[in-house]
Amino acid sequence: MDDIETGTEYISDSIDELNRRIEPRIPFMGMRLKVRKRGVTKLRRYVECYSIDLSNSGLAFSTNQLILSELEKVDFILTFQNQTIHGVALVRYTQISDETKQYGLMFLQAVPELDNVLGAEHLTTQEITSLAGSMAEQVAYSIQEKQDKNLRLRRQQQRFLDALHAYFERLGQMHVQIPDVNSPDDRWTTADKAVEIDEQKNTIRFILYRPDHDEFQEEMIYASAINSDNMLEFKSSSGDSFRTVFEVLSYISDEISLVAKFAHLYYDVPAHHQTD
Repeated sequence: MDDIETGTEYISDSIDELNRRIEPRIPFMGMRLKVRKRGVTKLRRYVECYSIDLSNSGLAFSTNQLILSELEKVDFILTFQNQTIHGVALVRYTQISDETKQYGLMFLQAVPELDNVLGAEHLTTQEITSLAGSMAEQVAYSIQEKQDKNLRLRRQQQRFLDALHAYFERLGQMHVQIPDVNSPDDRWTTADKAVEIDEQKNTIRFILYRPDHDEFQEEMIYASAINSDNMLEFKSSSGDSFRTVFEVLSYISDEISLVAKFAHLYYDVPAHHQTD
């Protein structure tokens, strides 16, 4: 019996591998996916889903909010590169565990055609770089997932760190300067050098301005715990909490803007004109 099951699994894996070679897939870097069950009413709510990868004929995603059955039809909205694709799909497979529910969809209709989204000629260099990096992640995670029960958590943690690095690297490229968290004399430097990102502890330290105390203070944001949806939650040392990485980045953006606004109260030269 074990030999039969092992052989069946091997055949299934071989078929999946063949499909991957015939049909190119790209990971969901920079894409948003919403799915809803089809029904007689248009009031059914779309659910934001955790997307995995995409091809011309379908996509894979996971969710903790939808319970779907094979051959069930769903509506989806896919957003990428300022393009919004509406469509109808058929649930091709389901994979349900205690922690998450993963589904594969086969497209029945997609407007506009997905070829417009998947064509590399429409991507910027930065988007191609991001997609290539994300594809490498997909390979690494697919190799590790059978042995690693904490894979989903580690993926979320890594995306949190990747987002922080990308955010501050871009601010540095734009010559935005903020107070250096490691400097005792309020030294200002480019944003990518002014923060401290600890990849072991999944934390970031930076300086923000506190109007109520009229002073600059150190702030730390860290990945705190897993919520009921099996997703990471984030907290700041000042007591704020965040549900998503984008909420964290929005908070940091607001704080950096506040620092820049009040910098002239403490420095003769605006921060973006200072040098290291």
